[in-house]
Amino acid sequence: MIVSLNQPPGEFYKNFSDNVKLLAQKNYNFHYNEPVVTYFTASFHDSVILLCRALNHNSIHDPNFKDLSIRDARMQAFHSMKN
Repeated sequence: MIVSLNQPPGEFYKNFSDNVKLLAQKNYNFHYNEPVVTYFTASFHDSVILLCRALNHNSIHDPNFKDLSIRDARMQAFHSMKN
């Protein structure tokens, strides 16, 4: 059995990939050899976006959120991502 990951087709993913490659070149002088960025790059991007949304949600809805330690804030954010 061979298991492989497919790159999402479509113009949106192509634009996302082009933007990632442009920022990598501009900010880090890194050149991608692939025509599009890997699935793992896109998954990491989505994970960061979800974490930021959870942190933002908690900071708006919990008045004590800004007083939490980083560890406690992260735990609370992850808990809200499950809901």
